[in-house]
Amino acid sequence: MTRNHTLVSLTLIALTAFAFGDTDPSASAQGRATGESVRVGVGGEVAAISGDRLRLGEGPDAILVDLEGIDYFDERRTWRGLRGERVMVYGRFAEGNRTIDASTVFLDELSSYVHAGPEAEAAFDRWSSPAAEEGTAGIRSRVVAIDGGVLRLAYPEGTFTVDTTDLPFDPLDDDGAVRISVGDRVEVWGSLEGDLFDEPTLVAADLTLIAAGARHPDE
Repeated sequence: MTRNHTLVSLTLIALTAFAFGDTDPSASAQGRATGESVRVGVGGEVAAISGDRLRLGEGPDAILVDLEGIDYFDERRTWRGLRGERVMVYGRFAEGNRTIDASTVFLDELSSYVHAGPEAEAAFDRWSSPAAEEGTAGIRSRVVAIDGGVLRLAYPEGTFTVDTTDLPFDPLDDDGAVRISVGDRVEVWGSLEGDLFDEPTLVAADLTLIAAGARHPDE
């Protein structure tokens, strides 16, 4: 369902909000979320390709990316030439297997975006576009707790920690133009610390309030 939300930007980059009406209310009390209710973006170098999947990085923290639905890769087989290239992947957390279901992929060498259809392309227009570098990550989710300068966001496997102390403003300050509160839906970009799939921490560089919690009647 489409909702009209008032967007208040807290970032140094102009961002436009995208309304998501897919939070799982049964998970709210535990601070958890389904893969449908959280959007993620992650940058990295393509280490391996197999079928319609690619792998970012090496070792236990590697990230699998499912490219199914992005016809660009199926029709042109250009994914075969992606090994060693930098990409930025946008999508949703898949269930298990350390996988992201990609809706958009930025190909750094070609300076091009490929999408899983027109709906994904329209949604991407409302995302930030940081550099496709390893360790860069972003998330869109709901704030479930605040502890000092730290936000806890709903996440499929518990909570996603966001450290706001490096931001050039305080999103939790009562004196600010906007104060982030529990229940708000936010978009955050920054440097990922730890494993994206195991209680990760994001050191925030940009943060945007997408919609206040009161505007989400299903949460």
